[in-house]
Amino acid sequence: MPTANDLVTRAFRLIGVVDAVGSPSAEDAQAGLDTLNEWMDSLGTERLSIYHLVRTVHTLSGSTASYTIGVGGTINIARPMWVQNAGLILDSGAATPTEVPIQVFSDDEWAGVAQKTLSGSQPTGIWFDHAWTAGLGTVHIYPVPSVGTKQLVLYVPTALAEFADLTATTYTFPPGYERAIRFNLAVELAAEYPGSIVTPTIERIATTSLGSVKRANWREMAVPIDPALTGGFHRTGGSRTAFLRGT
Repeated sequence: MPTANDLVTRAFRLIGVVDAVGSPSAEDAQAGLDTLNEWMDSLGTERLSIYHLVRTVHTLSGSTASYTIGVGGTINIARPMWVQNAGLILDSGAATPTEVPIQVFSDDEWAGVAQKTLSGSQPTGIWFDHAWTAGLGTVHIYPVPSVGTKQLVLYVPTALAEFADLTATTYTFPPGYERAIRFNLAVELAAEYPGSIVTPTIERIATTSLGSVKRANWREMAVPIDPALTGGFHRTGGSRTAFLRGT
């Protein structure tokens, strides 16, 4: 889990401002952080966000099959675009609680579950329904716990407005995001440091990695569609590409 300083340092190394094992001065590190946050701000003009993963914990209730998620929902956090990972705390009262991973079902996997309200002693998976209902999504639990003694852990992406500091905060990113940040920051920094070197490979990776982030933003975006626009067929969630294809 990198800090902003880790990202800045590695970006400086890419363009030769510091050597492979060197570190920037305090002044350069702060300048790198400023440039990083300026670049993050510029992404807003493209309606593009950088996400980092936030851990949230919710106590499960017995015989409850689903929970709304979003501001004002049962799980009262900003409605996530997707759920990256999930876990279950088995012994929340222990001095060192044990968290075990559970499955995050894809839409196709959930469609293949025959008994979606099956009851059991301990959940083994969840499915996040992207359907937009009054600003909320829904987390379905499988199997439905018969007693409410466990805690559900969700790792969800949250839009990152800026990096707050150089070293005090660590960040966890979805796959591909860290690479995009590092290589694009290197390109941005090169404009401020005469004599730095941006190779064609660095430029290519910066472009392609940011393109992957853009596709991830579109792919996971849940968009409510007015049934009047789809001939009575109401579609929520899914990708922009899939919607344009009609799939």
